[in-house]
Amino acid sequence: LQRARSRVYSRLYSRDKYVRPYDKASFVHELQKDYESLDITFEDEFSDLEKLANDCIQRRTSQSTLPVNRRRNRYQDIVPFDATRVVLEKPLSISGNPHASNYINASLISDISGQLHSPSYSAAQGPSEETIGIFWEMIWQQNVRVVVMLTNLVEGLGFHSTKCSQYWPEMVGNTKRFNDFEVQLYDCQEA
Repeated sequence: LQRARSRVYSRLYSRDKYVRPYDKASFVHELQKDYESLDITFEDEFSDLEKLANDCIQRRTSQSTLPVNRRRNRYQDIVPFDATRVVLEKPLSISGNPHASNYINASLISDISGQLHSPSYSAAQGPSEETIGIFWEMIWQQNVRVVVMLTNLVEGLGFHSTKCSQYWPEMVGNTKRFNDFEVQLYDCQEA
């Protein structure tokens, strides 16, 4: 099966032979015959590719599913890849979970050159009440100078869904303490 798939892929991605527009129909027909001879469908192939992507080291999300880290994810289906996640320098605990962890639901994003060794941005889920302290720890450790919030605190028409807990003081000039950090709101701009 693997050898036959390789043959199909090598025809698909051959550098010296490409599919010309007038050859596409015959190429697709030949490809379908290959799949039939292998007794697999396109859906099977895509399913296999999805499993392969999940097993790929660059796309693993094993840290987000550890019991100690699950409550640190606002949404269980939106988690950082292990290879690009922000790793807190010191393990911290959150309220309701005494076990410390260096996990936060945040990813390092490289600039357009793709060089991850010098990431330009960090993207994080809006913190929940119990993760605000580790959110500010990440801000401090990553030396973040500007925080851009791309969600409302509450969204929804007719029903309200909390999308992010307020991680700053209510009014300009006020301060609020989150674990080891005292945060003062100097300015706030809404777009």
